Amino acid sequence: MRRIRILSVVSLAACCLAMECPTDGTGGLPIGGAVGGSDRDFAAMPRLFVTTDRSTVAAYDMPTTIDGAVAADETLDVDATNISRVLEGVAVNGIGNLIVLWKEAPPVNSSEIRVFSDAGAVDGQQTPVRVVAGSATRLDRSDVLGVDIALDKTRDILYVSQDGDPDDYDSVDSRDDLREVLIFANTSQASFNGNIAPTGVVRLGELGTASPIAIDSERDILYVLNSRAERDDAPADAREILVFENASTLDGMPTPDRVISTLDFGTNLFTGNTRGSGPISLYVDASNDTLYALTPTTRTFILPDVSTLDGEIGTVQSMTLMVPESTGGFDNYDPKDVHVDAQGTGYFLGSPVQGNNDDPQLSSILIVDNVATASGSTMPDRALDLDLGEFANAEALTIAD
Repeated sequence: MRRIRILSVVSLAACCLAMECPTDGTGGLPIGGAVGGSDRDFAAMPRLFVTTDRSTVAAYDMPTTIDGAVAADETLDVDATNISRVLEGVAVNGIGNLIVLWKEAPPVNSSEIRVFSDAGAVDGQQTPVRVVAGSATRLDRSDVLGVDIALDKTRDILYVSQDGDPDDYDSVDSRDDLREVLIFANTSQASFNGNIAPTGVVRLGELGTASPIAIDSERDILYVLNSRAERDDAPADAREILVFENASTLDGMPTPDRVISTLDFGTNLFTGNTRGSGPISLYVDASNDTLYALTPTTRTFILPDVSTLDGEIGTVQSMTLMVPESTGGFDNYDPKDVHVDAQGTGYFLGSPVQGNNDDPQLSSILIVDNVATASGSTMPDRALDLDLGEFANAEALTIAD
């Protein structure tokens, strides 16, 4: 546990005026765990957030209408002193805090959660009001290859998925700990700060080399991708989605309540190959009980009534995004993340394909209206070109609405 230092109001004020404010041991940040919060009505004026591999977050207002090359309304430098860290996840909680998952590059690989007070005003360089980091959090693991986050805004819970390297057991107790989902409660409270232990740790063992998760905040259901097909010793069709009911109460090694599987998850429409074409990002539109699974080939599987699905299912509804030449074309679009907003519009984030072009390429978001009904080859209704700064590539997105 983090040691709590008790200072009088007078002495604390004095030391801060002298630029010697006490810190919590997680990067020199002030102790206290300020909460903050946004008074912005995101429902009336939604905001899109995109994270990069250069420790920045770009914010765009009114994503339902933007199109083409549009400058970000605000850009947040999460840490100007360490731009090499990748922002692997982003979320906005119920009081309007902006939450990012900040991951160190190999060989360190450890992560931390940074919370900024107001997602409606994140311009420039700001000090986070809270940071969750340290050995008790389990975010300090050096063997982690992939991470993902999902926020249950209704219950104020953040889920963090960590996928360990099966060739490196030094930082985990057993093979059962290689893949885990950490559960952190009360993200809007001052207690969500410092070197705190998760309220639950879901141990999943060896599930492969991908870490996508999704949360249904209306039904308290956690969806976890099992991607064993990416391992050389696994059958090519070993891709499935594990379903856990009562997600907010999970701990230990629970048995999935359901397992959704289909051979379609592993099929590349262009080559017929099963390797490297399984889902890389999951999102649940809870209001419509529909799960979206984005693959590296721009194919997205659409599973309606997902809260009732179980076992092997047949042909799955899917759409394959056509990438406009104006955004670089298919050869320069590397799918990263998917989000569906409250109006049922799908946002598909992609970064430039490294090494395909010597000229700088822009990351982009392909936008599909009424995405739940899309199928087959689909041209986006709009395409947003993202100028995120030199050498910066997009990593994750979310919409506060």
